[in-house]
Amino acid sequence: MSVPKSTESPGSGCGVPAQRSSQQGPEMVSVKLEDCSQTLELNVIVKEEWEESGIEEEIEVKEVDQRAVKEEVEEREVKKEVEMAVKEEHERTVKEEEEQGERTVKEEEQEDRTVKEEEQGERTVKEEEQGERTVKEEEQGERTVKEEEQGERTVKEEEQGEQTVKEEEQGEQTVKEEEQEDRTVKEEEQGERTVKEEEQGEQAVKEEEQGERTVKEEEQEDRTVKEEEQGERTVKEEEQGEQAVKEEEQGERTVKEEEQGEQTVKEEEQGEQTVKEEEQGERTVKEEEQGEQAVKEEEQEDRTVKEEEQEDRTVKEEEQERAFKEEEENREVSAPDLEEEEEVDSIPDPGEISNPGSDSEHSSTASGNHKQHRRRNSRQKHHHCMDCFTSFYEPKELKTHL
Repeated sequence: MSVPKSTESPGSGCGVPAQRSSQQGPEMVSVKLEDCSQTLELNVIVKEEWEESGIEEEIEVKEVDQRAVKEEVEEREVKKEVEMAVKEEHERTVKEEEEQGERTVKEEEQEDRTVKEEEQGERTVKEEEQGERTVKEEEQGERTVKEEEQGERTVKEEEQGEQTVKEEEQGEQTVKEEEQEDRTVKEEEQGERTVKEEEQGEQAVKEEEQGERTVKEEEQEDRTVKEEEQGERTVKEEEQGEQAVKEEEQGERTVKEEEQGEQTVKEEEQGEQTVKEEEQGERTVKEEEQGEQAVKEEEQEDRTVKEEEQEDRTVKEEEQERAFKEEEENREVSAPDLEEEEEVDSIPDPGEISNPGSDSEHSSTASGNHKQHRRRNSRQKHHHCMDCFTSFYEPKELKTHL
């Protein structure tokens, strides 16, 4: 910085220096004048170092202030970023916890639904078993009614047989009929024993099926327990924060549940197949009972035909006795002189002998044809196939067809 030009005049005495002080700073510029007679004119240019140092200090201060401000701004930005990161991390943690809680709630609801479905399935199985028991009791009642009707029919047939025996007074025939009845009773008892054995076999099969169902239910319970243990393990792993493992285990659990559903469907189909087989067996038993009833009716018809043949024989014998008595009466009434002619006439002609026989044979043949016709018409197809509705005469033909 330049100082304005200044002139100094001699002082009042020699040796007094002329001084010029700068009015703008603390530094002083002094000039000593030894020669008082000379006039000194100085042009002084003084660099104000203090101003420059002050400016530099101010600049340095300003730079320091600016740096401090920048650092504060940067610190504030870093703090903001840290706070934002902390907030985001907290929000993310809160969201993850909420999602984890929602997943846990959904899994619990899924487990509750699974338990309810299993209880519903057990209730359905119990209802089906109750329905089957009701059907069996109704069938047992129908069988009891049929047996009572059969017993009444047997009693009526026995009474009719006794009345026939009393009317005909044929001891041998009575003995034969009693033996025949004993055989019939034994055959009926044998048939009842066979039916009971078949029912016992069906009961044993049902018990085995019930045991298999119990074993399957126990296996199902074991599987359920294992799944629950697996679920607990999954929860522990989920608490450790392994989201990927959770999703994989959830997928596996879903697959297991689907397999469990398929297993349940298969068991229901197996139950339906078992019910169909039982119905088929019951149909077979009914057809066998119908076959036995038809056999009994045929035997009754055979007995009736035999009784009719016996009556025809009795009528023929009575007619022959009547004819013989008439011939004897005619012989006694005839005159003695006609005895020779009667003897000659009494010699039977081969043609005449053949004619009465032919008449009797014709009548017996006609009655036999009539009985055969009745037997053929009375024999009906009592055995029917429940699948194709084909009818048969004998139960053996029906069994061969099946």
